[in-house]
Amino acid sequence: MPKSPLSFYGWRITAALAITTTINYGVLFYVFSVLAKPMEAEFDWTRSQTSVAFSLAALSNGLTAVFTGRIVDRFGGRWLMTAGSILGGLFLVGWSYISTLAGLYLIFLGLGLAWSAVFYDVAFSVIATWFRQDRSTATFAITMVAGFASTIFYPLISNLNASVGWRETLRWLALLTVVVTGGLHAIVLRDHPSTLGLHVDGVQSDNVGVVAKENSISLADARRTATFWKLTAVFGVARFVATAMSAHLFLLFLEQGRSPSFAAALAGSVGPMQVLGRVLFLPISKRVSLQSLTTATMLAFGGAFVVLAASTSLIAIAVFVVLFGMANGAATMNRAGLTSERFGSASFGQISGLMGGVGAVLSIFAPATVGLARTGFGNYVWALIGLAVVAVIGAITMHLTDPNANPQLLEPSHARLHG
Repeated sequence: MPKSPLSFYGWRITAALAITTTINYGVLFYVFSVLAKPMEAEFDWTRSQTSVAFSLAALSNGLTAVFTGRIVDRFGGRWLMTAGSILGGLFLVGWSYISTLAGLYLIFLGLGLAWSAVFYDVAFSVIATWFRQDRSTATFAITMVAGFASTIFYPLISNLNASVGWRETLRWLALLTVVVTGGLHAIVLRDHPSTLGLHVDGVQSDNVGVVAKENSISLADARRTATFWKLTAVFGVARFVATAMSAHLFLLFLEQGRSPSFAAALAGSVGPMQVLGRVLFLPISKRVSLQSLTTATMLAFGGAFVVLAASTSLIAIAVFVVLFGMANGAATMNRAGLTSERFGSASFGQISGLMGGVGAVLSIFAPATVGLARTGFGNYVWALIGLAVVAVIGAITMHLTDPNANPQLLEPSHARLHG
């Protein structure tokens, strides 16, 4: 079967999602690390107190992930993602008016709802609806662009804060989220190829028979396999360590004595390394199993944290940025690839949502735990060592997963072929 033509509408959706996920991660996720310090200074809050807010966002994200995945599987992602962008913008505006910790915590519970509607999990579910043979290419295109979110938004938010203050910065970011990402979701996204008289990969409806059938497994059957829970644990660990660093990286560089602009540049340099990790992922995945790649990814996380704990030199920071950035970039591809490989596309949104939800619930402890360690020890060294240990545990778990266990091959009677 020939590759999906570039005129296929699915590629327009891919382009739109590449833009919107970049903006949404930058505005809704990375913003906390940059604006935490000026907010703490204004209210005399501690790092551990503000870190709880980020953890609460991860909690609400995790609790709603399966629900949003079910919506995408059943109704498509167009209006869910549109609503998520608008909701995210509204909560950013609300954040700009807070004056109490309780208010901050409520805002971040709401931001977590927006996360569950506009981040990678939902975007990948949309892609799974439109692509089969080109699914990995479309997913790669989105993650390659969105990998620059930190590179773009760490300096942008830092400079905005320096110019207009953290409250006004949030209002401008809210406008960007609602107008650009909300607009693209509403205008470009479509719920299913059939609405345009097409099938997966752009095949015309009257030629639907030429599409290769794909075995898929239901969420209920997936949950009964050891493979599902092992993968969920591993990617939960990856999300835990990535969330912890995303919440504290800019602050960590500031505490090393870097200027705000230099700290933003260092934190933003993780973005290109994420893209490099994704660029290398495709050719390497053709020669190495996804299981081995995932194991290597977790070990790279651990190595990155050890290096940063051992030294504050620019050389050590450069090594950390390369290892952590490439690992974070590859982890996204590993999860999407293994989920699709092991479980198919029929319930991709629900399965990916549950995996992401469990990971999000685990990650709620990450920012607060690192914040508490930083407050207790007076620096980030022991927090980094702890993250390294967690990452190595994830690598061991992945290594011990049975490489021959593929529940798709079971073809459960009530979850047969899809597409």
